[in-house]
Amino acid sequence: MINLFGCNLACICENEINAYTQLISGKRKSSLARLKYIDDVKRSLLGELLIRKIVRENYFRGNDEISFGVNDYGKPYVKDLDAFHFSVAHSGEWVLCATSSQEVGVDLERIRPVDPEIARQHFTEQENIFLTGLSLDRKKEYFFKLWTLKESYFKAKGTGLAGNLKEADFSSMAGASFSYPNEGLYFHIYPFDPGYAVAACGCEKEFSPKVHVVNIQYSDF
Repeated sequence: MINLFGCNLACICENEINAYTQLISGKRKSSLARLKYIDDVKRSLLGELLIRKIVRENYFRGNDEISFGVNDYGKPYVKDLDAFHFSVAHSGEWVLCATSSQEVGVDLERIRPVDPEIARQHFTEQENIFLTGLSLDRKKEYFFKLWTLKESYFKAKGTGLAGNLKEADFSSMAGASFSYPNEGLYFHIYPFDPGYAVAACGCEKEFSPKVHVVNIQYSDF
């Protein structure tokens, strides 16, 4: 089953950041040092802490036994844990992690105004035709529904946005769950916090019915 876990930025206070930073990888610590804004620090920090919490609770590893590698496209994985695949996304006040026994991708986007030129550049002709006929509010919702589906697709393939977003066409999607049968990939659009779009893609047919919202505590590690 593909599971989704989420945590809100509010679960870590600014004065707790230094303590939590001692629990993460050296590479992540270096990346945090380059970030200017507290919310960006929290998103990056929580992204790794959420993975570590899931691995500790499901695979009974000590925090110091968890280490990460990356594939040729920069997608991270947990070393020496071949049956555990994950994908992380963050936007606004939320950080999400999708997990599976096979390749998986997730994307989360806060729904906001967008430049129509972005849709023309990255969406297929049929997707743009449908988008053009919608009201302004519906356009924003549909835009981010498409965007999260496309990002989750390329994340599941392991390429991230190195792929061309037009390669994946979702103009004929029907319902919250559907598949790309020729590629053996399955998709699910998740209901979540109003104002956000969430989609997951993976090789497993079964998805958790909702995002499991969790809290991060120092004692978890």
